[in-house]
Amino acid sequence: MSDGTRILRTIGVPVVIAVILLVVLPRMCARAINAARVQTTTETASSDSSSSAVSPPGGLHISTTSPDASPARPQNYPGGLDAQRIQYLVEIDSSFVQPRTMQVPKDVSLWPDADSRFPILPVVTRLGYFQATGGSYAPTREAALHLDGMTEDAAGWLVPIGKRRFGSVARLEDLGDARYRATFRWQWEPNAV
Repeated sequence: MSDGTRILRTIGVPVVIAVILLVVLPRMCARAINAARVQTTTETASSDSSSSAVSPPGGLHISTTSPDASPARPQNYPGGLDAQRIQYLVEIDSSFVQPRTMQVPKDVSLWPDADSRFPILPVVTRLGYFQATGGSYAPTREAALHLDGMTEDAAGWLVPIGKRRFGSVARLEDLGDARYRATFRWQWEPNAV
């Protein structure tokens, strides 16, 4: 193999890959998006002609059927934003992901009101996650297996007792400048503790 062929192959292969990634792939994606738009437009036109309800133009419209929800009203989402996207953005937020925790102290004798201050103690000992030795508590092997997210600090252990579960989008407000405020419902989902 000559030096010219080797240089051509070394330079040519990355150039071909770059052309595919920068030119061909975006064109294919644009065609697929346009085809999906045409299909949704024809589906919307056929469903609009068959229904008597008038819906506002553009965006995604979602209404809830939850019995405990406020009166159902459709949500108008701007292009590129829908309920699943809002749910994703909420669920990756670090403050939403933080579990609800309760503390199990290392030494109960430091707290004269330990029974009222740490209501989790009888529960975790009954479940076999912690064992009492004198006036102190220590986690068992079962705690390491079942209490995912348990952390230790100087005073004791923070035991997760539940996590937040996203419910639904209640309201979406347009704040201008392509910013939106989403109000959503959520609830605590308890674990075994």
